[in-house]
Amino acid sequence: MLTNECETAPTHVLQCDWNQYPDNGFQVGCDGRVSYNGQTEFWECQTGESGQYNVYLNGGQGINCNKITLNADNCRSECPPPPPLYHPTPKICPADLNGPYEFPHLIIPVDRTKPNNAPGTSYFGEVSGSVSSIFNFDIPSGDNAKKCSLVFLFPEQKDLQTSSFTFSGSGALDFAQLNSPATQGTTWNNQPGKKQDFGTTTVSPGHSYVISTFDCPAGQTIAYEISDANGGGTSFRYFQDYNPSPIGLYIRKC
Repeated sequence: MLTNECETAPTHVLQCDWNQYPDNGFQVGCDGRVSYNGQTEFWECQTGESGQYNVYLNGGQGINCNKITLNADNCRSECPPPPPLYHPTPKICPADLNGPYEFPHLIIPVDRTKPNNAPGTSYFGEVSGSVSSIFNFDIPSGDNAKKCSLVFLFPEQKDLQTSSFTFSGSGALDFAQLNSPATQGTTWNNQPGKKQDFGTTTVSPGHSYVISTFDCPAGQTIAYEISDANGGGTSFRYFQDYNPSPIGLYIRKC
């Protein structure tokens, strides 16, 4: 173990002798590693005398030299604990319209019982055992630095001023993003495939829901579909309306 009497002679050999004036620069880290002026690797070379070795700062000072490190056993402090990991809270936009938001510019109800019928645009969101509704949203190009949340707002009937709804069944709805937007010619048979399914959300009057949060796809048109989840028997039809209290599917920005 190195003592306070360790020094580096003119030949840059590390040696510990009694009653010698110690050199400055030796340190023992909390992991026990010995360093000299920041150097942690040294050279061990044979002296040629009775299997003895010298330890040098630099190589080329002896014969059969090997690079080594030096470690102290007891004369070291404990390492401080690592700092706690920082897990930032994901930003989620609120499930309301009290801020910037996007209204669907196209709503297409598609019906599996009329697979080739193109119903065109609608003002109603509709879900049943045979009908699903597709919603197109146009995201402005200026929203490239914002977060977007897909939100579904479902107030109670008494809170609606210019809208209404009919609702029965379990309330289990499946929300999914589609690979491409719908068009006026979209039917059940030619509707876009699903890009990402967000699974089942069970809705009921008087509640609002954040379905998904993501970086706003600035300058793009994106589409989402609402359908009956797992044959849950939900029958739901409402007039999409942002007047108090707003009802339907929106993209909230923050």
